[in-house]
Parts: sequence; C-alpha cells; structure tokens
Amino acid sequence: MRETIDNQIENYTRSFDLEGWQVFYLDSILTHDYAGLVAEINELNSAKVSNKGIYEAVQDKWAEQIYNSIRAVFNDNQWAKYLKAGAAREKKARDKREAKRNK
Repeated sequence: MRETIDNQIENYTRSFDLEGWQVFYLDSILTHDYAGLVAEINELNSAKVSNKGIYEAVQDKWAEQIYNSIRAVFNDNQWAKYLKAGAAREKKARDKREAKRNK
C-alpha cells in the first residue's frame, strides 16, 4: 500500500506541480483513505461477502472521499488539470453507479 501511495504522490507532484505542504496533505489523505478502504474490503472478505456491488460501493465511497479531499488541497489550476487527467470521467462513472444503486 505504501508503494502505491508513494507512486501516486510522485505522479501528482510531477503532473500538478505540487508545493511541499500539498504533498504533505496528500500523503496524509491517501494514507488514511487507502487504509480505510483496505480495512473495509478486508471486513467484507472476512464476512465472505460475494456481492460485487457491495465491493464496488465501498470502493466508490472511498474514491469519492479522496476526490473531495484533493479538491480542498489543490488550487483552481491544479484542480482543472486533475479533472482533465481523468478525475472528471471517474467521478461521472461513480455518480452513474450511485444513481443506478439508488433506483
């Protein structure tokens, strides 16, 4: 997990020209949220949950948490680049799955 976080931070730093304080906050956010995601997935695995939709909902919940947290750290220019880099497409897909789940 640590390697994944470090790679993501490195990618963000390179792509969005992050300042030191932003790297610190992103590292904290990703460390907390990835740990929460892994813990929740492990709980589902331990409970022998086999419904793919439940796992997808958990992943979407944590992805949404990360998305909202990153918005608080990035400036407007960085946020626009982040959205163009695929975050907007991922958000739209999450929203579509959420709407489908709530039907």
